[in-house]
Amino acid sequence: MPKSKKYLHVIPPWYVFYEANLRQPKVPLGAAYCARAAMSAGWHSTIWNGDLLPEGGENQYSEEMTSYGSYLVNQSRPDNPIWGEYRNILNEVKPDVIGITALTASYPTSLMCAQIAKEELPNCVTILGGPHPNALPIQVVKDSPHVDIAVTGEGELTLIEILDRVVTSQPLGGIAGTVVRESGEINIAPPRTFVPELDQLGWPTKGRCADPHGLLKRDNFGLVMFSRGCPYYCEFCASPELWTRKVRWRSAKDMAAEMLGIHKEYDTRYFSFEDDTFTLNKKRTIELMQAIIETGLPTVPGFCFTCNTRPDAVDAERLDWMKKAGCAAVAVGIESGNPRMLKKIQKAFTVEEVKEAVRMIKATDLISSGQFMFGLPTETEAEMWDTVRLADELECESVMLSVATPLPATLLYEEALRLNLIPREGIDWATVTTKNDGMLMTVERNGEHVAMPLDMRQDLVQRIQASFDVIQNKTIEKKVASRKWYEAQYLPEDELREPVYGFSTEAARVTA
Repeated sequence: MPKSKKYLHVIPPWYVFYEANLRQPKVPLGAAYCARAAMSAGWHSTIWNGDLLPEGGENQYSEEMTSYGSYLVNQSRPDNPIWGEYRNILNEVKPDVIGITALTASYPTSLMCAQIAKEELPNCVTILGGPHPNALPIQVVKDSPHVDIAVTGEGELTLIEILDRVVTSQPLGGIAGTVVRESGEINIAPPRTFVPELDQLGWPTKGRCADPHGLLKRDNFGLVMFSRGCPYYCEFCASPELWTRKVRWRSAKDMAAEMLGIHKEYDTRYFSFEDDTFTLNKKRTIELMQAIIETGLPTVPGFCFTCNTRPDAVDAERLDWMKKAGCAAVAVGIESGNPRMLKKIQKAFTVEEVKEAVRMIKATDLISSGQFMFGLPTETEAEMWDTVRLADELECESVMLSVATPLPATLLYEEALRLNLIPREGIDWATVTTKNDGMLMTVERNGEHVAMPLDMRQDLVQRIQASFDVIQNKTIEKKVASRKWYEAQYLPEDELREPVYGFSTEAARVTA
């Protein structure tokens, strides 16, 4: 009987390079979907998460900025211990094919993962997928001789076809949704048609994540997704290019059944919906809440879930059903407190709608989490402080602050190129992160918008982030109390339960 082929999915290290305590262990959702696809093709699957490190505490934005500087230094060091761990998993699993998820900020370490894979296993096939290859697939293949294939769009079916070609020793060129290097030439295939019915993909496989430090706990398995796609075209967001603007949903019963299955297997009680706009469709949202209630999960001590949405996609009825089904917190993409900037980034809602949405979330006794952004091209300092004032006025229980980032395949990226804020060639993608130093900030000179001097923008970023630290600290006691309440829902005997993981929690043992 022929030996089973092996697939390794890699999440490149990113947080590990920070000096601050920012780490969050989890089983990444995209990797779990790819592992499921590989297993459906008859392959043995393993996931390696380079950021599977001890959980961090409450992060302050000023600390994140300082740590970002350490990330830029540390991510380029080949002697970091994380690379030794990566080499160990490569030699333990000995995969025939390696899939690497490449975000823009972690793109340099994604290329490092491909290089090390070829050093350890010269005959393996390396695939780069995710947001960055989706935006720049040809460039990805050109950037490194260690990358064999770049995948665009939805990757599960593409991966299965790649694996089938490997098994039958067929050339890899021409697979829909790929860019491949073959015999020194780059082969660009047509895009792949997206899966119309998401239920066809099956449930993502959570139990194949290597856990060499025994860090995975019951609630690290709770990332889930109800829909793919977003109909909006926000200036800074690359999601429409990855999932398209056509939204596809799973059936409510299948989604609720997966949550119940995860709970039964891992005792998971905290779930996080990763949808771009979870409450986009009112009818489907309510159907899912009813399906979750039917599973009995809301009666489990400590059961809860969180989600992301927009201010114009909530109302009292939706929120009431969400509360009944166990929703604990709603993150709202607010971005700016200035009307001009909201219009510029194409948010299509007003400051007053933001205030009303947060009011309704609070009235339903749900935690509100406000997501904000500043540092956009043409944004004045006064407009940035409008955002700080709105965040303070809303009194959300949690706030998240991002610095404007020119992700490729976004309108913001094109504007940054047009204003000469970033180079057309040779950009350091490690700097393209929401923790940057205000790389898109501008000042007006002689009627034109030009790059703000580095010292000015660094000072402004630090002052605004310090203001958000103050806002965050206002609710620190409430957040701590909420976390203690949640932890108290677990009974002492729950700690004795031994969930069945794909790997031993004592060592990253891989079974054939």
